[in-house]
Amino acid sequence: MTIFRRVRLWVCTMFFTTIAAVSASAQTLPDVGTFIGIDGANGMILRVARDGSIINGTFSQPNMTRSTFQLRVEEENLAVGVLLLNDVPVVMTLESIDRNQIVLGTVPLDDNSQPIEDAARGFEFVRQ
Repeated sequence: MTIFRRVRLWVCTMFFTTIAAVSASAQTLPDVGTFIGIDGANGMILRVARDGSIINGTFSQPNMTRSTFQLRVEEENLAVGVLLLNDVPVVMTLESIDRNQIVLGTVPLDDNSQPIEDAARGFEFVRQ
C-alpha cells in the first residue's frame, strides 16, 4: 500500500467514520473554487484550481498563515501530494464529497518520511 493510500485511510478513519459510504457517490474534484472551513476548520479558506491531473491551490489558516500546494489527481475525487507546512513535510489529501463539499486531510511525516499517525487531521470545507 502506498504512503498516500495509508494516509487517506488514516484520515478517513480518524475524521469520518462514514466517508467510505459517502465516497461511493462522490463527485469529481472541482475545476476551480473557494471553499470555507466548517466545524473544526472554522476560519480556514481553501482555494483550488484544477489543470488536468494537477490541483493547484492555497490553504489559509485563521492566523493568516498561507501555504500554496500542488497535488496530483489520483482518482476523479481524490488528489494527493507532499508539501512543507512550517518546515515540516506533510502529506495532503483533497477529496471531493459532492459538488459543494471537500475534505482536506493532512499527515505530517517524521525524519524517516514515515507518517505520524497520531498527528493526522481532517478538515471539512464547503463552497463559498
